[in-house]
Amino acid sequence: MNDNVKKALNEIVDLFKSGDIGDKIAIATFPPYDVPCSKWSLTNQLLCLIHHTNDARGFRLWEAAGRFVKRGPTASVS
Repeated sequence: MNDNVKKALNEIVDLFKSGDIGDKIAIATFPPYDVPCSKWSLTNQLLCLIHHTNDARGFRLWEAAGRFVKRGPTASVS
């Protein structure tokens, strides 16, 4: 298991420990609007919410939405 996966899983465990998981699950279960990540698994949706976003898309989905990614940037986990 790589370090990014361990970090992500630890962040989810921390949400359970702190009691803040309820808000995140509520948003993941009943998304405020229709975005591609609303169809993802609960774990992946929680990862988006941990990183303070509820609209995460891949390169092609951003293009389809009329948004363009600059050449060179890569996705990163903070």
